Amino acid sequence: MKFEASLKQLAFVLPDSCKSAEVIFQKRFGEEQTFQLVVQKHPYPRHVVSTQNLSLGFWHVILDWWDGNEHYWTEQEILII
Repeated sequence: MKFEASLKQLAFVLPDSCKSAEVIFQKRFGEEQTFQLVVQKHPYPRHVVSTQNLSLGFWHVILDWWDGNEHYWTEQEILII
């Protein structure tokens, strides 16, 4: 995952074996917020998610995907300013 703050987006590449995926945004401090997004499959491995509508502050982001046999995930902290 790569957070591109100036573009207000989170970009990531999913493997060809990916059957389904979701991105979970969890606000770290202040007002508790959680936002989940199911990643729509398309022919390109690179996906981009807008962060424009997230409130300012620290967010914990989880990218969770499934290849039909196993679940995988990666996590990252981002700062929306």
